[in-house]
Amino acid sequence: MFSSARPAYGIHLQRAASALPLFAILTSVSCGPTVTNAPPKKEVQTIMAQTGSPAPERVAGEYIVSVAPGGDATTVRNVYAAYGVRDVADLGDGNFLIKLTRDPGPDEIKQKGVDSGKVKTAQPNFIYRTQ
Repeated sequence: MFSSARPAYGIHLQRAASALPLFAILTSVSCGPTVTNAPPKKEVQTIMAQTGSPAPERVAGEYIVSVAPGGDATTVRNVYAAYGVRDVADLGDGNFLIKLTRDPGPDEIKQKGVDSGKVKTAQPNFIYRTQ
C-alpha cells in the first residue's frame, strides 16, 4: 500500500532549490543608476548663480503677507490701507494674499508691515513657471 517512490512534488522542490542561487544573483545585480526627477538643490542654486539669472517675475500690486498671531484680514486691510487695498484673500495659517491699487514696491510693503508690529513677513506674489 505504501510506496517507497518519492511524491511528485519532491522533484519540483529540488528544481526550485537549485534555481535559488541564480535568482539571488539576478536580483542583487543593479540594472543601472537610479533616476530621480528632481536635481539636487545645491547644483540648481550653483547653476543659477553662474548664469546670473534675472530676479523672478512678480504680479504687480500683489503680496503674500503673514500676520502675527491674532491677526486677520481686517488687520491686513488696516496696515496697508494707504495703498488702496482692493482685495484680501485668506490663504490659511495666518497668510493672506493682498491686492493693492497703488504698488509702492516690495521693500516699502515689507517695512510698513514690520513697523506695524502686526505683520511678520511680506513678499511679492512671485510668478513660478515650469520648464
